[in-house]
Amino acid sequence: MPDVFISCSETDIQIAAGLKNRLAGNGLSAFLYSVSLVPGKPWSNEIRAQLNQSNVVIVLASRAGLTSDFVKQEVGGAIFQGKRVVPIVWDMAPEELPGFLKEYHALDLRGNDLATIASKVDQFVDGLVKDKQKQLVALAVMLAFITILALAPKS
Repeated sequence: MPDVFISCSETDIQIAAGLKNRLAGNGLSAFLYSVSLVPGKPWSNEIRAQLNQSNVVIVLASRAGLTSDFVKQEVGGAIFQGKRVVPIVWDMAPEELPGFLKEYHALDLRGNDLATIASKVDQFVDGLVKDKQKQLVALAVMLAFITILALAPKS
């Protein structure tokens, strides 16, 4: 199960691959269609399955990316499922995002130099890592509680 699903157009694939590598370097798994799909498998089923299983959907919301029917479908599916959706913008203002994405707070990289962009992306990734750690702790506590209940003497 991927921690993150990256939705992007073919135009933005190099940026997406760099983001995927940065996520992986911080212990997060990410699904990116161009590198994650296995040749010979029905790709539409696999993309849907990975979207369904992911916790966070990152949308590379460039002007070109938002014209992609696939990106629109993936974002619609993520919103319908109540996923955490994070648009990343760099060639448009967050206010220019289409209606279905406007209500999500975007990571805005416009007008920054490469060092600042890297810093903002690192802060965002650090936040995802901390969220995953909190989820794992909560799961461990829940499992411990269930184990205690199961082992408790019955009266």
